[in-house]
Amino acid sequence: MHADVPVWIGVDVSSRHLDFAVGSSGKSTRVPNTDAGVATLLASVRSDQLDGILCESTGHYHLPLRDAAWEAELPLTIINPAWIKEFRKAAGRKAKTDAVDARLLALYGELFAPAPTRISTKAELRLKELVTLRDALIATRGAFTNRRAAITLAASDEVIERTLCHLNHEIECVDTEIAAEITADPVVEDRYRLLQTMPGVGPKNAFTLLAFLPELGGLHRREVASLGGLAPVANDSGEKSGKRFVRWGRPAVKGAMYTAAVTCGKHPALVSRKDRLRAKHKGPRVINTAMGRWMLTILNVMGRDHIPWHELDQAKRIVEVTTNNQGR
Repeated sequence: MHADVPVWIGVDVSSRHLDFAVGSSGKSTRVPNTDAGVATLLASVRSDQLDGILCESTGHYHLPLRDAAWEAELPLTIINPAWIKEFRKAAGRKAKTDAVDARLLALYGELFAPAPTRISTKAELRLKELVTLRDALIATRGAFTNRRAAITLAASDEVIERTLCHLNHEIECVDTEIAAEITADPVVEDRYRLLQTMPGVGPKNAFTLLAFLPELGGLHRREVASLGGLAPVANDSGEKSGKRFVRWGRPAVKGAMYTAAVTCGKHPALVSRKDRLRAKHKGPRVINTAMGRWMLTILNVMGRDHIPWHELDQAKRIVEVTTNNQGR
C-alpha cells in the first residue's frame, strides 16, 4: 500500500471473534474477542501510517477493543451500525460475512475519514454505566406497575408488590452511587450544580446530561443540537419544502431535554418562547422539542462560559444573539 493512501482498519465485532481487515482490499484476519485477541489485533495493525480503526457499536462486545485502543492511544472510531447498513446498500454490497463487513468498514474509513471517537474518562464511564442501570430499573418498574393493573389473583399481586419494593430499593441504592460518583469529583459536581440553575433542569436531567453528553460546553450550537437528537432535518426536493423532523442523536439526552422543556415552570424567558411558538400554531410536541433544543444550546453556553442561569437571564437577548452568531 502506498504511503499516500489512507490506512484504515475495519473491525467486525461479534461476541466471540474480531475480524479485521487492513484496508478495503486487505485480507481479513480473525482473532478471539478476548483481552489476548485484542492485544494481538492492535499489535498487528500498529503503524506510523495508521489513519484510524473503525468498528460498529455493538452493545458491550466492542468495549474490550475500545478500552485497549484508548489505552494504547490509537485512533478508534465507533460508528452507528445503521450508518454502515445504509452504506452497504449504497455500495451495492449484497454479500454479508464477517470478513466482508470488516473490509466494508475499512472502505468507509477510506472514503469518509471519520473523526476518532472522543476518549471518555473512567469517571465518565462509571457515571454512564450507573445512569444506564438506573434507566433500566426505572423501565422494569414501569413494566411491573402496568402489569399490576391487569392482575386478578391476590398471590400474583403480592409477587408484583414485593418486586416493586425491591426495585424501589435498588433504584435508591443506584441514586446513592450516582450522587457519590458526582461528589467524588469537584469539577463534575460543579457542572452538576451549574446545569440545575436552569428552570426545568432537575437532578435527573443534570446527571443524564453529564453521563451521555460529557462534551457539553465544548461544542458548537449545531453540534450539540445534533448530538442531542433535537436538530431538525431538512426534507426538501426541488420546489417542495417538506416537513422537518428530528432523528438520530443520543436518545437519553433527547428524553432529558424534552422532559425539561415540559417541566420548565413559569419562567418568563421560557414562557414567552412557548407563547411565540403557540402563536405560530405549533403543536405541543413541536413546541417541547424546539424548547428542548433551545435549552440545550443555552446549557452549552453556560457550560462553556461557566455562567449560571440567573446571570444569563439578566442579558438574555445578548446570550441568544451570541449563540446564533456562532453558526454564521
